[in-house]
Amino acid sequence: LKLFSLPALEKTQKQQVDVDAARRTALSMAILTQLRVSVERYKLAMEDYKLADTASNVDKRLADYTKASVSAKLESELEAIRTQARAVLGEYQKANAYANAQIAFGRLYNTLVGVVDRDNLIDGSSITVGNTLIGLASSGLHSNGYSLARKVIFERLGLGIDSIIPETGKSVAEELLTPTKIYVKSILNLLRDFTINGIAHITGGGLLENIPRVLPHGCKAIVRKGTWPVLPIFTILQNAGNIEEAEMHRTLNCGIGMVLAVPAAQTDDILGRLFGLNEKAYIIGEVAKCEQGKEAVEMV
Repeated sequence: LKLFSLPALEKTQKQQVDVDAARRTALSMAILTQLRVSVERYKLAMEDYKLADTASNVDKRLADYTKASVSAKLESELEAIRTQARAVLGEYQKANAYANAQIAFGRLYNTLVGVVDRDNLIDGSSITVGNTLIGLASSGLHSNGYSLARKVIFERLGLGIDSIIPETGKSVAEELLTPTKIYVKSILNLLRDFTINGIAHITGGGLLENIPRVLPHGCKAIVRKGTWPVLPIFTILQNAGNIEEAEMHRTLNCGIGMVLAVPAAQTDDILGRLFGLNEKAYIIGEVAKCEQGKEAVEMV
């Protein structure tokens, strides 16, 4: 695997950081400008209020208004200005908190681009009947199915972002923001000593739509349910949302973030290596012959 040069990537990342910083600065300046305007209006109103309090200036500055009515009018305006200032300050504080959250948690999204030699491509063309399917455990939703998750958690269950999910022991925010597990280091380690005929990244589309993308014509995947532990968040979503099992497997990763198709003879050694790399890996099925017109993934 050959990646673009590190200096080029660092330059690109720095440019993105500079853009983000510029956006934050512009937002902060705009909000601060609004706040300064409100403060200036407040000062001017206070000056008028003081002038109105001086009998000699009432007729000159405020025409036909009486001192009492002018004081009441100015006090009302001052309260409106105070309210506006508090609102502007609140927006600034929220914007600043959001910016700090981005710094604390890192980028909410990132893109990594790389290149690979044609001879080293793993496109699934070497997958054969009898290959073992090894599933690597996911860490959670893996950035997919959030429209469904939000509807179930916030609307069906009525939870808030700080609500604790008993089954996981985490807050809703912690569960939904669990970072996506990245498998690249483990895969590169395996490739040094073992054969991997196909790799399916289980993202949007779940097991039912992602595994077929790497299967050659005439092959199907037999995936055996119950061969891996399903994370609690998926069980919660299925039960609370009354979601059919097939839809779960078509929408969410259900606890499996990546599937490897490997030679059966190397299965045990690969599992041992993955265990040593602190990966949770399971034999979840095998590759079989697919009859014409049949589904490419069979859940049994």
